[in-house]
Amino acid sequence: MNCAELRQRIVDPSSASTGGHAPVVAHLQECGECRSLARALSEVEKLFASAERADPPDDLEERIRRRLARPSGALSGAFRDPRVLGAAAAVLIAIGAWLLLRSRGDETPAVPAATRPDTSRRTKAAPAEAPPPAILAIRSAPITVGGAPMSDAEKAQALGVRPREFVEFVPTLLALDPLFPEALSAADATSLRQPESPEDVDRRLAAWEEAGPSGRERWLRLDAAWGATEASRRRQVEQRWGVVAGFTPDEMAGLRRLAGRLAELDERRRARLSAEIRALDRLPERERRTRWRNLPFVRGLTGQEVASGEKLLLSF
Repeated sequence: MNCAELRQRIVDPSSASTGGHAPVVAHLQECGECRSLARALSEVEKLFASAERADPPDDLEERIRRRLARPSGALSGAFRDPRVLGAAAAVLIAIGAWLLLRSRGDETPAVPAATRPDTSRRTKAAPAEAPPPAILAIRSAPITVGGAPMSDAEKAQALGVRPREFVEFVPTLLALDPLFPEALSAADATSLRQPESPEDVDRRLAAWEEAGPSGRERWLRLDAAWGATEASRRRQVEQRWGVVAGFTPDEMAGLRRLAGRLAELDERRRARLSAEIRALDRLPERERRTRWRNLPFVRGLTGQEVASGEKLLLSF
C-alpha cells in the first residue's frame, strides 16, 4: 500500500472493505507523514463525534413551505420585499439540509438501526467516546500509533544519526552526477550537524518516534553505510546536499524521478549526456535554460522532472 491508497481510505471509508487491515498497519509503521495525518484525523473525528446530536424538527420542511406560500400581504415590514423573502428561504433550507446531513452522517452502517439507543430530546446522555476512525481501525481493531516515552539511550541514538531525509536521498545525489559540476565549491550543509537547539532536538526526536521500528532500523542501517563511505566521496555528496536541501518537496520528488531516468541510460548514453549538460555551464542563464529544455533526453521528461533539473542546473 502506498500513501495515495491509504489517503483514499480517508476520503472514501467504504474503500476500507478492500485490502484488509494488515497493509494499513504496515504502511503506518513505515510512513511517518501518513501516521501524523492519521493521528490528526483521529482527533478531528473524536471532536465531532462527541458533539451533541441535533435533530431538525419533524415539520421543518412543511413550515418552510407554509412560510414561502404565505401571501405577501400577511408579511409586514421588510419581509414584503421578495429579495428578503428569498434570502430567508435560502437560509432556512441551508440550515435544514445541514442538520439532515449531519444527522445521517452520524449513522454507522455496520450497526443495525434497531440497536441504536434513543437519542431523542427527552434525556441528554453523556457523550460516549468516539469509535476509532476508519483510517486507523478499518472498522476493526484500532491501530496504536503512539509508543512508550523514549529512554535516554534511545534519545542519544536518535540525536547521533544524520537526518533521515539526507541518508535516504544519498542514492539520488549519486545518480544525479551529470547535473553537478565536476568540482563543486559549496559550504557545508548545516542541516547535517547534530541538533543543538531545543527546537531542532524536538524535531529530531519526533521524526525518530514517527519512523516506527522498521523505519528506525533502516535509518540506522543507512547512516552506518554512509559513515563507512570514503571521506572524499562523503564530502562531495554532502556539498551536493547543501545545494538541494532547500528545494521544495515537489522539487525533491522531481529530482528522484530524474535520477531514475538517468539510471535507465547505458554507460555510453550517460557519458554523452553528462558532457552535453556540463557544456551548458559556460552559457548565460537564459540560454542555459533554453538549451537544457531542448536536449533530446529532456524532451522525454515530465514537467516536474524538467523543472527540478533546471533549478538544479541554475543553482551553480
